[in-house]
Amino acid sequence: MKAEYALHALDFSFSFSTSNFLIMYSIFRCSIPPGSNVYFVNTDPAVIIDTGHPDSVEQTLDILKRHVPLDNVGYILCTHTHGDHIGGASAFQKAFGAKTMIFMPEVNSKLTDKHRREIRLIHEMPEIDSYLEADMQITVGDDFIRVIHTPGHADDHCCFYFTKRKYLFTGDLLANDDIGFLNINKHYTTALDEIKHSIEQCATLETTRVFTGHGDTYRMAPWNKIMRKLSLFERNPALLVPHTLISPFLFHLWAAGRPVPVEESENYIVDHAYLFDGFLENCTPDLILHEFRRLATLLTFRGIVNVADNCFTHAFTSKPTWQWYKRKMKE
Repeated sequence: MKAEYALHALDFSFSFSTSNFLIMYSIFRCSIPPGSNVYFVNTDPAVIIDTGHPDSVEQTLDILKRHVPLDNVGYILCTHTHGDHIGGASAFQKAFGAKTMIFMPEVNSKLTDKHRREIRLIHEMPEIDSYLEADMQITVGDDFIRVIHTPGHADDHCCFYFTKRKYLFTGDLLANDDIGFLNINKHYTTALDEIKHSIEQCATLETTRVFTGHGDTYRMAPWNKIMRKLSLFERNPALLVPHTLISPFLFHLWAAGRPVPVEESENYIVDHAYLFDGFLENCTPDLILHEFRRLATLLTFRGIVNVADNCFTHAFTSKPTWQWYKRKMKE
């Protein structure tokens, strides 16, 4: 039985027949600024993958309750324990009573309580029912979810592969047509080796749709493009400075909720120079400021950041987005 996938507008029915095909409403994706994807997988039992930023929990739950059948949620799985992916897990657990599973949490020594407050990442940890292990399989009706341990962005990062449907959920291994920032709690060479191995594991999988932690989905993931970028990082490690600064800069603008003077943003970035300690050598404040200014220019050119009256604002949409992906099967 061959399955094909297409983006479909919201509909309140979950299957129908047409021209000898059965159309199943299979995946629901919800994204709320600052842009973490939350997925509902319409299996039996249903699965929620990643729970979004803690600041958007109530809005996410409201959208899910209005648009998907939540009475059969059996599992809440998080690709990793960064707050923009696990931030809603405790509230989701209380709402659905589902079994919550994560990999053994990493120790993120550089994400201080002060930094969490600055970017609104303070959240309650859920009660963990059991911990995920590499290559374990979770049964969901007629399918199995394979847990693939994929460090490089975080030590506890996992991807989830539905072996029959051939869905792959990548978390921040693939996000916004890029990789998430490398794990800054270890030397960049170690993080690069880890993330390359993680990508190699996923690139061998047969996939019908790849669902990312941030941004759009893919029919074919751009693994070769990502590997070429990693090779550039190996040849010129200084490129890791702007790549690492993207996330703290955008979260800084979003959390401020107002136009941010350029000088204030520059001071914020330089104050976080400690993020590079033990990760990348020779990261002086002057180098970080220089690379940040180049990054800000690039993000402005791409329309991700706006500059007016010597102030930055982010260009994220203020509205949540959601959509169904449908699965077309021959009857």
